[in-house]
Order: sequence, then structure tokens, then C-alpha cells
Amino acid sequence: MIGGVPDRARVLLEFSAGGVVLDAQGRVLLIRARDLRGQPVWKKTVRWFLMRPLEKAGDHDHEVDEVLWTDKADALARLRYDSDRRLVGAVT
Repeated sequence: MIGGVPDRARVLLEFSAGGVVLDAQGRVLLIRARDLRGQPVWKKTVRWFLMRPLEKAGDHDHEVDEVLWTDKADALARLRYDSDRRLVGAVT
């Protein structure tokens, strides 16, 4: 119980941000991560941004399996979700 509210009654608000990263050649940066299914999430909001790389700043964390610079056609073929394909298709 937190602040008089049972744990099961609390609403978990999650906010995420994502981006489509394009380099000077128009290549798309893809990041392959493990699926987070099985974790309950309520009222999730995602904000998307168009980004350009500045420099590599360290290694990715444990949630990322692989990163890949690739062209638009390959990116569209690899992406699993229609919403991701629409996003890449709209900006490249």
C-alpha cells in the first residue's frame, strides 16, 4: 500500500519517446530490441521525433540486441509493425 492506495489499484503511467534517425546518405538507423510483452502498461504515450546523428556516444544498453544502418527498402522489409513502416516511409 502506498499513500493509502493498494498497489493493485494504482495506475501506472508510462511515457516513451522514439525517433527516426537518418544519416547524411538517407540511411535509417534500426535498433532491434527484445519484446517487452507480458508487462502491463496503462495509458502509454509515445512521442516521435525526426533525428540526425551527431556522434556515437557509448554502447547500447541491455535492452538492445543489435543496431544497423540500412537503406529505406531494407528497413521497410525488416520492420515488424505497420506503424513503424508508415513512420519510416513518411520521412525518408
